[in-house]
Amino acid sequence: MKHLIYLLAFAAILVSCDQATSTTNNIDVNKVETDNNANNANANAGEAENNDPVNTDVISNDNTAGGDNAPKGEAIIEWDHQDHDFGKIHPNETKTHIFTFKNIGNIPVVVHDAKAPCGCTVPEKPEEPIQPGEEGKLIVSFTKSDPGEHKKTVTVTTNAKEAKHYLNIRAFVMDKK
Repeated sequence: MKHLIYLLAFAAILVSCDQATSTTNNIDVNKVETDNNANNANANAGEAENNDPVNTDVISNDNTAGGDNAPKGEAIIEWDHQDHDFGKIHPNETKTHIFTFKNIGNIPVVVHDAKAPCGCTVPEKPEEPIQPGEEGKLIVSFTKSDPGEHKKTVTVTTNAKEAKHYLNIRAFVMDKK
C-alpha cells in the first residue's frame, strides 16, 4: 500500500512538472537540434558556421535581461553650491562645511567615493543611496597649520549621469602670533 501511495505521488509530480514546462516554454523543439555528436563533429572540423535552425524567442524576449522592460532612468545631481570660502582661520583650527545636493533624476544616487588631495581636507560622503527628489549631504572638514591661502578640491564619484563632481574649498590661515 505504501508503494502505491509513493508511486501515485511521483506520477502526480511528473504530470504537474510536464504541464508547467509546456505552458511556460515557447521553444519549438522541432527546430532545435540536440545531437551533440553532430555539433562536436562540426567543431572538430574547424567549421565556425552552424546552420542549425534555432528559435530565437528567448533571445529577443523583452522579459529577459536587457529587454525593453528593464528599468530605465538616470541619477542626476543638482548641487546647491560647489564652492565654499572659510575665510580667515587660525592655524590648526578645524572648519567644517556641508555641501548639499538634490537627486533630480529618477533612480537613486549612490556616492561611491569622495577624495581630497591631502590629509588637511577630510570629506564624509553619504553612506545610503539618495532617492529621487531627496537631498543628500557631503561634509568637508579642513585643518591647516601653514599660514597663507589654501585651495583644495574634493572629487566626488557617483553613479549619476555626470559621474564626477568637484567641490572647492578655500581658506586663509593666519600667521601664528
